[in-house]
Amino acid sequence: MNDFDKHISSKMNNLKVSPSESLADVIKSSYPKPKPIHLFRQFYGAIIMAVILSGIAIFVLNIIPKETSQLYQPQDYHFSNYTNVENNDFPLNNALVEKEQKQEYVQKQMDSNGNCRHFYSYNLSVDIALSDIYRVQKIDETLNYSLNGKILNVLAKTQGDYQLILSNHKNQETICLHFLQSPKIFKNRRVTVQGLTYEIESFASEGKWLNTAGLNISDSDNGFIVRAKSYGNYQLVRQAKDEFSSFTDTLDIRFVQADDLKLEILSPAVCFGDKVRVRVLGDNLKGVEFGVNAGNVTQINACDYIIEPDYDSKINLKAYVKCQNYSDSIIIPLPDKPNYKLLIKPATCIRKGSVGLEFDNNYQLVIPKFYQLSADNMPEGKYNVWVFDDKGCKYEHAIKIEYNSDLSARFEYVYSIDGMSVQIIDKSTVADLYGNNLRYEWYLNGELVSDAQEPVLDLTEINNQLRLKLIYNNDCFDEYVVDNISPDVELIRCANFFTPNGDGKNDVFAMVLDSRLVRFNAKIMTRSGHLIYSWSDMDSAWDGKINASEYASDGVYFYVIQAFDSNGKVYEKKGVIQLVR
Repeated sequence: MNDFDKHISSKMNNLKVSPSESLADVIKSSYPKPKPIHLFRQFYGAIIMAVILSGIAIFVLNIIPKETSQLYQPQDYHFSNYTNVENNDFPLNNALVEKEQKQEYVQKQMDSNGNCRHFYSYNLSVDIALSDIYRVQKIDETLNYSLNGKILNVLAKTQGDYQLILSNHKNQETICLHFLQSPKIFKNRRVTVQGLTYEIESFASEGKWLNTAGLNISDSDNGFIVRAKSYGNYQLVRQAKDEFSSFTDTLDIRFVQADDLKLEILSPAVCFGDKVRVRVLGDNLKGVEFGVNAGNVTQINACDYIIEPDYDSKINLKAYVKCQNYSDSIIIPLPDKPNYKLLIKPATCIRKGSVGLEFDNNYQLVIPKFYQLSADNMPEGKYNVWVFDDKGCKYEHAIKIEYNSDLSARFEYVYSIDGMSVQIIDKSTVADLYGNNLRYEWYLNGELVSDAQEPVLDLTEINNQLRLKLIYNNDCFDEYVVDNISPDVELIRCANFFTPNGDGKNDVFAMVLDSRLVRFNAKIMTRSGHLIYSWSDMDSAWDGKINASEYASDGVYFYVIQAFDSNGKVYEKKGVIQLVR
């Protein structure tokens, strides 16, 4: 019985009447038990565990990279991202593309740069939240950047794809940046409207208006109907959003009172070859006669016309319109023809083909990335290349890199009867070569020894190198080399038996060595492989003795001879020798 129970029992014994069980419970509850010590330990253990888990959570949150709202996924293709020309899958124009096309673009980016962290932005500036403190190890020289702690700001001069490398004492990270052209919401940038109503053609129907002061806007089948309260200039700003990001576009509208007939350029020609869109303004446009002095015209609605100028005419483009008693005409400026020239060089046996630019103004040649080529490293084949000018205009060219010849140097050789010279047999391939511009040069151990097609060459040394240089038109050549050509003679000669009986005839086993050999060693062994004699003096021989006094018995023995020339090359001869006394 513990102290608590003893205390309760003494209390109950002091009662003059026997308490009931319920009374005992009441008394017992008035004296609660002290809390055991293990409850105290559990309480503080729980507090310590909570602190540890909180620290782990804060650490995990800090190491996860954070991307700011300026980091977007792409809205359309950009001119520097190319796909396979065989599928005619070229960069698209500046219009919103379907979701599947965007996902295809993103996947291609990931496939071509799988070790990058990819960031996409419509602006020329982007902020990147880093997971650690880094320094910029490598960055494109056209980019400007500032690094503030874990925030990296990068500013590009032009749209395009760039790569930078970050590093610290722990690791290295590669960042791929894609600065893309912002998509359009409106098909036009500015319009003039006769009257107070205008229908807007829009690429994006989903979004919200940011500036509609003085205007009433409603939906239509092609876009939106805009109604102005009064004549004047208005600016519409609309924000659209797709599954990747949001973007804005601006449209300037001038509402004017209807008067006589008037022509207005909606979309001018920026690049050579561009089409022009014009609008006819007037109260009653029935019976309109519209035309141009050089080009083709297509009417797309009651007011708008698409003109395909005749750029080859080299005259100013003039558009005119007539309707009833009214008429109007305008001069439409056209861009000059690009003044560059493609310089294409064929592939040869000594270099690959190339394509270059000859120009006066600022042009840039672009080789599609999927070729994995540069402008001066293009094998024979067909290619599509692009030229961009400083206005961003793109000009596409289909080119072919030719191969100027099939030139392949090859030869064989046969030995002369004495084995000290070789007769060359030409096996070179010279198809598609014309004229007498083919030359042969034969080099023996680096020295030019003949210019004949099939010469006879003397071999004064062993281990010769023979090289054929086949030359066509002085700038195209091919070479073929054969090493280790030696005279076809035996460098180590010896007998297969000897009789060491002291009669002065064939008493020793000796070698006859070629003069080009400078040292050697020889070993004599029994059939079981036991070494019984060896020597390295080129003037010595085996006299049949195992040592100074013991003679080897009659029988068959094996020899191994190694000889060396002045270049250290090893020549080995093995065989059997029979000893008969």
